[in-house]
Amino acid sequence: MRAKGLDWYIKKDVDGHWYWRGATIQGYGYYTHNKKKVRVHRLIYELHYGVTIPARAVIDHKCRIRHCVNPEHLEIVTVAVNTQRGLTAKLSKEVANQIYDLYKHGIFKQHELGTLYGVTQPTIFDVVHKNSWV
Repeated sequence: MRAKGLDWYIKKDVDGHWYWRGATIQGYGYYTHNKKKVRVHRLIYELHYGVTIPARAVIDHKCRIRHCVNPEHLEIVTVAVNTQRGLTAKLSKEVANQIYDLYKHGIFKQHELGTLYGVTQPTIFDVVHKNSWV
């Protein structure tokens, strides 16, 4: 790493995860670099691979752990790919179909389905509006 002091905030485990021990917002690590607050996984990706992340791209945590900053667990993808991977990691196609049916028949509201299935209301919104699992 080339950012001064960055390594101090990282705890590496035997499974290959690099856990961010600094400040987080919604599970994502943040760090002040060049007097600017940045998402640390993006910074580490750029420093490690020597690339600039395209403006319309995001970094996907392939391991699904938001505060993991191991560059080998990170990948540049589109928002659509990142969303699909995140949703698929939590819900199978069969479960998504169950959610859709429960909502369609007025049995549960979106926030209730989120609580029931352990996902957020926006995830349920994507399922019931067929934004995923088409």
